[in-house]
Amino acid sequence: MGMRETEGSLRAYLLLAGVIGVVHSLADLSTARVLTDYGIPAGSVAVLVALLVASVAVAVGYVVAGIRLKAVLPLGALWVQRVLLAGFILSLVQGVFVATVVAYEAPIGAVIGALVAMAVTSYLLVNVRRLVAAARERAGAPVAVANR
Repeated sequence: MGMRETEGSLRAYLLLAGVIGVVHSLADLSTARVLTDYGIPAGSVAVLVALLVASVAVAVGYVVAGIRLKAVLPLGALWVQRVLLAGFILSLVQGVFVATVVAYEAPIGAVIGALVAMAVTSYLLVNVRRLVAAARERAGAPVAVANR
């Protein structure tokens, strides 16, 4: 049996992942403009910038999810789950794009970064779903009721 996060620890992970994601994505955005100096086509840089802007938005979603987690768990936390799924998909797309199109030095770093981000996101999603079921059980609500 794997680790089972509590509501408080999951909230802390969401806040931490969100803050780190915002800082990391903003730092990457600030340096993306110099990629054309390394021979990366402007169109590829534009796609990367769009992915980084989306990363900032998802990271802010993680922060909001961490702040609102306790209130939304009994309701199903569907929007939290959607933000996490968006983060998972975005990590995959960004990792593949950077490793295949943009990486001018070490594409393995992009792949490793994407895999770590996807693993963390999967872990958070599993725990959100488990805590939703527990919160509904405590409230006496059917666990299989549609999420909100």
